[in-house]
Amino acid sequence: MLSYIVHQTLVASNVGLAWFHELGAFFAMPPFADCNAAAVAKSKQLGEVGCNHKLCLLPDPNGTIVPGGANDTSCVKTSELFTRWSQFSVFHSIYSGTVEGLENRPWKYPSGSGYGPATIKQTILLRHALTLYHYTALRQQAHLEGVTVSHPLYYDYPKEDDAYRFSNFELRDEENYCDQNRFKPTYYQSAECLQLRPKSVGYAWGPDFIVYPVTFWSNTSTGIALQDIWAPPGTHIHFQSGRSLKGPRVYSNESFAPDSIPAYVKAGAVIPMQRFGSDATVLGVVLADSDSDGGAGGGVSAVVGQMYEDDGSSLLHADGAFRLSNVTHDSDGKGTRVVGVSRVAGDGYSGEPLRREWVVEFRQAAASLRPPTAVEANGKALQRSSAARAPGWWIETGSNGADAGEGLARLVVAVGMVDAAVPLNVTVRGLSSSPITKTPTMQ
Repeated sequence: MLSYIVHQTLVASNVGLAWFHELGAFFAMPPFADCNAAAVAKSKQLGEVGCNHKLCLLPDPNGTIVPGGANDTSCVKTSELFTRWSQFSVFHSIYSGTVEGLENRPWKYPSGSGYGPATIKQTILLRHALTLYHYTALRQQAHLEGVTVSHPLYYDYPKEDDAYRFSNFELRDEENYCDQNRFKPTYYQSAECLQLRPKSVGYAWGPDFIVYPVTFWSNTSTGIALQDIWAPPGTHIHFQSGRSLKGPRVYSNESFAPDSIPAYVKAGAVIPMQRFGSDATVLGVVLADSDSDGGAGGGVSAVVGQMYEDDGSSLLHADGAFRLSNVTHDSDGKGTRVVGVSRVAGDGYSGEPLRREWVVEFRQAAASLRPPTAVEANGKALQRSSAARAPGWWIETGSNGADAGEGLARLVVAVGMVDAAVPLNVTVRGLSSSPITKTPTMQ
């Protein structure tokens, strides 16, 4: 029922922005909507409604696809198109595994190119993994504050010109000429400013993610797509690989394999997650690589996240039938990190577990993550587990078929089953000294 309340909140406030920046970010705004006249004409000839509201990709950078020609796949049913749509849909308030005009059965697509059933399955598992994060943002941002989960970059960075450019604004001067140096945003696209437009459109998803849906064809030989990424001020980590971007800066032609999504998280953020087939609550602590922070010291302490839960089927949360927990991530700047969880609001809800299995997962680029010297959970030492079983800790690398890809390593601290009412405190010593990006606590 919470989703219904969120919907009513959006209808009463900024549903237009919600639609434009969620659905529009992918197929109502350029470059997906930037279909050439020949492709539009071809669609009309075939009896289609037209490219202006369908998923469209620009011709590939090698020029091997001639617009409007026999090989023009701008509005053709392809496994790459459906895969990239599925990946975008992960970071959307409503996960949509179907697209008008496309084959919506993943197993019908070929898989040889890396685009197809296996990658689409990965997107479904990723969406499932992020359910707790998304549900918390729905309540704390959309329901209480009236800010859509997917929202423009300039909401969070109003003083940064690139936040508007990468939200599909044009920058014009006082004489209404295209100008990147003199700021006057206009919310439409024109041919004269086309060359100034970035190659991608991004948006924020909840308090910690920024997402840039892939909107260009991949290289026909490698399957790699190129995308421009604007990193806001601070350090932002590619969620699947651990690659760090330090902003404010535009990173041109970042490469993304078929199973890689341009989704970035603020350094130090804690993402509440879950795993398919497991009852454990996973706290993903996102760390910058060592090269991005220069080994900066100094203690940092901040509430970097929250976790919200209710029964998921009633309006009783309005009467206090919910559970809100603060999730903290502290660092002394010398390799010691402490992750804590404590209840701060709510009276509980029907079906709330009395005992909970906790997993704290420190996520970092494989080249930077090193084994800790000591790990403790609520004051008790945990030993390295060669069998990867709780209670204990171990290190995983590479893809796990859901939220982790090549290049990422994960220090997994499996606390095991504990009393759900008891605060959690996990201490890891001898780990990376990368900084924490402070995130305001949502009220």
